[in-house]
Amino acid sequence: MQQPVAQRGFASRRRLEALSYLNERFANHPPVVILANYGEPSMIDRGRALGAVEYLVKSRVTPGEVSAQIPTWIGQSRRGGQIDS
Repeated sequence: MQQPVAQRGFASRRRLEALSYLNERFANHPPVVILANYGEPSMIDRGRALGAVEYLVKSRVTPGEVSAQIPTWIGQSRRGGQIDS
């Protein structure tokens, strides 16, 4: 059974609200990676705009891929969001 469209994005919106709250309360928080069920471009853009270092869609990544990226995300956070070339 498929969820109604209005409900589908609810969890993603809650994640973005949590990230917004985190930014307001803790300016130097650890890097945030959003792991979501749906990858609507507007949600991805908003998550990135709020400071998430990555927005991943569960069906498109494996646990190994996520684990392998952790050092990169931590390093990115320490450099203020810049990726090494």
